[in-house]
Amino acid sequence: MDRVFHSKTDLSSYLLLAFALTATVWAMWNKTGLIYAPCIVLVALIVERIIHTQYLVTANGILVIQRGRLAHDKSIDLKSIERIDQVCRFRIGGKSYGQYLIIVLSDGRQVAVRPKNETGFVECITKYRRQADQKSASTDN
Repeated sequence: MDRVFHSKTDLSSYLLLAFALTATVWAMWNKTGLIYAPCIVLVALIVERIIHTQYLVTANGILVIQRGRLAHDKSIDLKSIERIDQVCRFRIGGKSYGQYLIIVLSDGRQVAVRPKNETGFVECITKYRRQADQKSASTDN
């Protein structure tokens, strides 16, 4: 059975959106179309990425990272995952802000993900990997 995890957004995403909207309003106010058009596209891309980013763990052992309808999907085989590390970007007063997960692949590549339910995400991936290992072990015997 497939499992979907939605992405969490942080303050930096909303600040980037506010900056792009401010630049768009400024360009519209000053009637500079060469700046206005790219700003509108940038706002659309940011909103699309904030709303539609999700992580899909399929039943056949593939993690699909969907970063919106306008971006390409990234597929990762769960067997190629070496480890998943939790990273805190910065801390203030003992509380960590900007947490995300780094997925380290067997070929040395790293992928950053920000699921809302981090523990459920890691447990789901380890469960699917364990099931795949058991299936491969039973076919080897």
